[in-house]
Amino acid sequence: MGCSSHYSNQSPPKLEQVKIYFQQKGISENAVEQFFNFYNARKLISSKGNACKSWKIAAYQWIANIIKRQPHLFNRHIH
Repeated sequence: MGCSSHYSNQSPPKLEQVKIYFQQKGISENAVEQFFNFYNARKLISSKGNACKSWKIAAYQWIANIIKRQPHLFNRHIH
């Protein structure tokens, strides 16, 4: 999800940064915690073993998957 085979020197985002990003996209705080815990535990390494170039790209793809699976969670009034 959102990562490539190139290694990144990027440090993991702060939880507050992730919350703001997800709020701007109209996604619940529960999804923030899931995303943050998943990537923080792996130090920005995807489940496929690839390093993330950008946590925002990974977050965008995480959000896209949420919307596909559970479109009712998406706040369309924000977009």
